[in-house]
Amino acid sequence: VKTDPRFALGYAQLGEAYRLKYRVDLNPKWVDEAAANCQRALQLNDRLPVIYVTLGRIHDDKGNHDLALQEFQHALQLNPRDADALVGVAHAYESANRLAEAEAAYKKAVALRPDYWDGYNSLGFFYVRQRRFQDGESQYRHVLELTPDNAQVWSNLGVALQNQEKLQEAEAAYKKSVELVPSY
Repeated sequence: VKTDPRFALGYAQLGEAYRLKYRVDLNPKWVDEAAANCQRALQLNDRLPVIYVTLGRIHDDKGNHDLALQEFQHALQLNPRDADALVGVAHAYESANRLAEAEAAYKKAVALRPDYWDGYNSLGFFYVRQRRFQDGESQYRHVLELTPDNAQVWSNLGVALQNQEKLQEAEAAYKKSVELVPSY
C-alpha cells in the first residue's frame, strides 16, 4: 500500500493481519487497525469478497455473530464459491450454537473446493469441538492426503486420536508434527 495507496486488496490483507494480531494478544487497538484498513479497502473497491470475510471474522472474534453472518453473506453474494466465506458462516453458526447449520456450511465449503485442505481441517476442528473425534480423525487424514507435510494437521490428528485413546497413534502423530516443525 506504500507503493500503491489505491491497492484495495493490500488494505484488505492488512486488515486480516491486524485481526490476527488481535487474536494473539487481544489488544483492542489491533481490531481498530483491522477495521480501519478494511474500511479503506471498501472505499477503494467494495466488490472484493475478502474484505467482507475479514470484517465477518472481526465481528465473530468480538462475539457479534449476527453481524459476522451478514458480512460473510455479503462476501458470498459477490462470490458464491468463496470457501473462506463459507467457513466463516459455519464458524459464526457454530459460535451461535446453530450446530446443524454450522456442519452443513462446513461441508458445503469442502464440496465447493475439494482440493483445498483448510476446508477439511476446519470441518475436523468442528468435529473435535463437538467431541466427534472419529469424524475429526477422518477429516484430518484426508487433509494429510492433500498436504502430508502439514505439521499443524499432524498435531490436530494427534488430538483426535488421543481423545479416542489411540495413544500410540497419537504419539506418532505428535512426533511427526514436531519432526516437521520443532515447537513447544
